[in-house]
Parts: sequence; C-alpha cells; structure tokens
Amino acid sequence: MRWIKKVDEPILVKEVELQGNNMGWLVIDSLGNGQAVGGVRLGEYVTLEEVKNLAAEMTRKFSFLNLPIGGAKAGICCSPLLSEWERKDLFFRFGNGLGSLLREEIYLPGTDMGTFPGDIDWLFQGADVARRSQGNSLDSGYYTAVSVFSALQAISSVFGIPLSGARIGIEGLGKVGLRLFHLACEHGLKVVTVSTRIGALYSPHGLDPEQITDLARDYGDNLVSHYHGANLIQCEELFEQDLEILCPCAGLYPIHPGNIDKVRAKIIIPGCNVAAAPEVEERLYNRGIIYLPGFVSNSGGVLCYILSNYGFTEEEIGNFLSQGIRQKVSSLLVRAKKADEFPAATALKIVNENQEKFTCESEARLKGQLSLGVIRFRKSGPKEMIRTFFWPLVKDTLSEPPSLRRQLAKKILFERLFQS
Repeated sequence: MRWIKKVDEPILVKEVELQGNNMGWLVIDSLGNGQAVGGVRLGEYVTLEEVKNLAAEMTRKFSFLNLPIGGAKAGICCSPLLSEWERKDLFFRFGNGLGSLLREEIYLPGTDMGTFPGDIDWLFQGADVARRSQGNSLDSGYYTAVSVFSALQAISSVFGIPLSGARIGIEGLGKVGLRLFHLACEHGLKVVTVSTRIGALYSPHGLDPEQITDLARDYGDNLVSHYHGANLIQCEELFEQDLEILCPCAGLYPIHPGNIDKVRAKIIIPGCNVAAAPEVEERLYNRGIIYLPGFVSNSGGVLCYILSNYGFTEEEIGNFLSQGIRQKVSSLLVRAKKADEFPAATALKIVNENQEKFTCESEARLKGQLSLGVIRFRKSGPKEMIRTFFWPLVKDTLSEPPSLRRQLAKKILFERLFQS
C-alpha cells in the first residue's frame, strides 16, 4: 500500500457550487493506496477551513491506530431544514460535482454530523455509481460513544479515579452524545448537564435518561425547552459547571481560549473531532486537567465499518473496540507520564512515528519485497514480521464461523490496531 501525505497542506481541495448559493467541499488530506476515507458533514455554519481541519484529523485518527489509510472529509454549508426533495437534489448535485473521485473510489464517503445513509446513497447516484444501499444496521454514533467511554475507563484505571457517581457533562446530544448519555447512566455516572444547539440543561441531581430519550425523539434539539426538573442555561454555561468529566460532542474547537479558564472539569474526553488547538491542550495540562484529543478517543465510528467489512458481528465490534481502546489509551497515558508531557503531545508523536513508518515502507515496497522486509523489521520489530507472515493466511476467516484460525486473525488485528 502506497502512503502519500503532504506537509502542512491537503493533497486536494475540491469546491462544488450547489443550488441556492450553497457550497460543498471535499478535502483529501492523505492517500493510502490511492484512497481516502472520511464522512460528509452538513450544517449551516460549515466552512472550508473546518473541513480542512477535519480531514487532517481523519489522517491522525487512522495513523494513531497504525492504519495506513488516507484521511478526507466532505462538508456542505446549507441549512439542514430541507424538504425530502431538496435534500435528495442537494446530495445528487454534490455527488455529480465530485464525479470521478467517487467513481474511481479515490474518495470513500460515510455519514457524519447532519447526514444519514440515504444521503450517501444519493451522493453516489449523483456520480452515477451503482452500489448497494448503505442503510444497514450499524450505528456509528453508538460505536463512537463506546470508544469515548472506553477511553474514560482507561483514564479511571491509570489514574485511580472512580467513575461510579461521577458528575459528567455532555455538550451536544446528537448521534454520539445521546448514546454516550446512556452509556454513562448504565455505568453509574451522573449526567448533570447536557446541551443542544438550542440551549443546555443542568440538574445537580442528574438528568433522567428516559425523559431525555423521549424528548429527543419528539422534539430534537428543542428537547431542552420541554424537559421538566432541570434549569435551562446557556450553551456556554455547560463548560462552567462543577464536573468530574466533560465530553464535548459537537462543533469545532468547543474548548477555546475564551472558555478554557472557566472549565472546571477534571477530565475532558471529546466525542467530537478537533476539540481544542494544541496550545489550548497544553494549557489544560498545565491546569491539571486530563485531556485526550478526539483522534484518540472517538475512533469507534470509523473502526466499526472496518471491522464489519472484515466480518465482525455487531456484538463483537463493541467488545473488540471497548477492550482495544482501553488498552491503547492506557499505554498512551503511561508513556505520557513517563515522558512528563501532556497526552495529546504523546499521541501526536505516535501519529508522526507511524506516518514515518508508512512512508518508509511505501518507498521500500517500490524496491521489492526484500527491501520492504528490512524496513518493516527495523521499524516494527520481529513480532510484526510474524504477523505479516500469518495475516494473509488467516484474514479471510474473520467472515467465517469461530475457529482457531479466526481467533488468530482477531489477535493479529487487535495487536496491529491497539498495541503497535
């Protein structure tokens, strides 16, 4: 697999004019074997700069997981209040504008904030790509929430911080936030504050998950206006509440210089991407706040599709992700403590190390298998050489019934994703 990544700039930026003065963008930040993967975002405040940042975050996410997969992101600046026909037309036109990038499978899209499987179907139809509907049962928001909560469990284990009864705030009750709300409640945490784009709720006694679920179904973001038994506060006030845990799950840079000194949480685990700039991450560390970047904590949404394509069942995906993310984050935190640096900086070092390895292996592959073997041994050690030998022999068993060979394939995949 050939790996391509430009320094400090995307490989490609594609702009598409849509109906009603709306704009769409595709940003390809890196390429793995000529392809880049990333979701399509829809919102009335989406910008090209946001899409660029999110595409770069996708590259970091894959690289942190030791996956030489290209990172991309698409975004549409448009009000989400569209009729069914307008929505179909919007995605059809966007797909038509992306054309050969979709037809030649250079860009592999998925859902993101504000989009659904049906939207991606129309995107492909606009590019005249025949494919099966992706409206399957996989809930990527749930698996993202699983990875966020698993990262929190790793922090609890490494630092000896009890989670039972801990106060947690969730910014953004969307695809990820609502599922994280329920995971937190199921594990004995107390969700005391949540927000939508309309406003936020606060109750020191904890919010009722059943009432939140019913209101989210009936009123969407306006659930905050209908909840009984909590104070209605401004969205930004959520960050100022006395919490053990804060989980930003919406928007770009929710933690910023304007609110960093007001944050009272002891732990920040993002469910969204690009939750804070590097200088803000360092300030959080200096304040004694444990913070993980989004590319470390919320990879479940992309991994669930990869694992499903290999043949994992939905239950297997959840267990695999939970165990793997806990191990990956625990190793990161231990390494950061030993180096006396903030976890985000250590995570970025891992990203850079893996990208250097991808580049070296890509160049060596052009010279032949012997050169590739030498580089792989130098960069990854003898264990990876053994995995490299056995992987082609067992990977197809992941879509078969349980067996010793399938168990070996799962072990190799787990080690590559979460131990490398």
